[in-house]
Amino acid sequence: MTVSYSLKVSQSSMCSFARLLFMWTGSIYKLIWKEFLLYLILYYILSAIYRFALTNEMRQSFELTCVFFKDRILQVIPLGFILGFYVSLVISRWWSMYKTIPWTDGVCQLIATHIQGADEEMRKIRRTIVRWLNLTIVIVFTCVSMPVLKRFPTIGHLVKAGLMTKKERLEYENLQTPHVKHWLPIGWACNLARKLREEGKIKDDIALDLLLKKFQDIRGDVGGMMEYDWISVPLVYTQVVTIALYGYFLAKLFADQFIDIDMATGNKYDGFPIDFYFPVLTVLEFFFYFGWLKVAEAIINPYGADDDDFELNEIIDRNFQVGLLIVDDLYDHHPPIEQDMYWDQKEFCLPYSKSTAKKRGPRAWLGSTVDVLLLAKDFMTAAPMHMGRTVKSPGKDNAETGATELKPMADEEGEAKINIPGTVTTGDDEDKKPKGVTEEDRPWRKASSKKGKKKTEVVITPGGAKVKVACELPADVAEMDVIASQDCANAETTQI
Repeated sequence: MTVSYSLKVSQSSMCSFARLLFMWTGSIYKLIWKEFLLYLILYYILSAIYRFALTNEMRQSFELTCVFFKDRILQVIPLGFILGFYVSLVISRWWSMYKTIPWTDGVCQLIATHIQGADEEMRKIRRTIVRWLNLTIVIVFTCVSMPVLKRFPTIGHLVKAGLMTKKERLEYENLQTPHVKHWLPIGWACNLARKLREEGKIKDDIALDLLLKKFQDIRGDVGGMMEYDWISVPLVYTQVVTIALYGYFLAKLFADQFIDIDMATGNKYDGFPIDFYFPVLTVLEFFFYFGWLKVAEAIINPYGADDDDFELNEIIDRNFQVGLLIVDDLYDHHPPIEQDMYWDQKEFCLPYSKSTAKKRGPRAWLGSTVDVLLLAKDFMTAAPMHMGRTVKSPGKDNAETGATELKPMADEEGEAKINIPGTVTTGDDEDKKPKGVTEEDRPWRKASSKKGKKKTEVVITPGGAKVKVACELPADVAEMDVIASQDCANAETTQI
């Protein structure tokens, strides 16, 4: 069965993950306790032999062996890299295997929509097609999953379960082929759909095409399950990971022994300053690495009977029951059509309960910049600049083309610059008149010192935020659109 703990971690709180450590089903303890117990037994056997059974010369040899394993062997095995890549591959494969499991809701909705008729014959046809689709799924499930195979070990069990009739069994068994015949019920469904189209019980070819595509989607999904069952993670990779892990902890049996002293010099070995009777750090490392490998071992074939494997038997029951409800009980049925509560309302909000209203957050799906208060100058429109190409100008025009050719002009430092007639400068450059621009080309205006009229305009950003822009126009400028004006003085913005 699949171990679900989503509700336990639905809200972040103190020790929310720590509480999961006390679960047994699907836990790391259940997966590795046998290997862990064996490892501790071997560790203490070596420790007892070293402490109580060896002579001084033998103790010295044992100590040198431990130092050798610690300094040399453990550095050779890149366990973290090998194991991490392997588990990542297995988890990606595990999720892909789940996505191939077929669900019949969509095809049943299409069957109920396009195969019409309330009489006994049409009801029988719709239910039969649903049964054939589920029969295909069950046949494949028995080929890839031991729990499903134990539930339906023979064709007779399928007949007894109501997934296949006796006449269908005869046709199924009479078709001689060395291959799995999961595609046969799908073929029956396709042939029946074609016959219904010819008889006019499926109204058009588009409806027939939709049905056949859905039939083939189910066939593709179960085919994918067969492929995942056939093509495993390369055996050599699994062997390399297993050898690396077991070799690593075999070396750790010696490397993590708390040896005494160098019998030749009488000095403590580096790395063994304290004598621990229980290898705490070794145990933690064992849990990390062996737990990692056991995760891959448990989910490399999720169609099995491990705690975290997929409940294919439950999926069979659910698909068959829901499919028959859709095409039979719910056929051509819906509640009466009524006006909804918000018929005359343009903006509304669905009610919250008291417990959820307090936790209601800001509006979502508006973008992170929706509440940013822009400066007034960000709302002002400036004329575009055209660098290095022919542009229209209100100045002296070419008689033939009606355009003014822009050419670089040298500034005081001899650097060539492009001066654009008709452009706008802002800020500190407002009182500077560009070279090459005459009053005839564009009257160069400066904000009037006289107090003008104040104008306020509410603008809406593309994201939906409302901003009030207050602008004081110079006295010598006619009232105009605030956003189009280049002459606003003392402009201010306020979020609404």
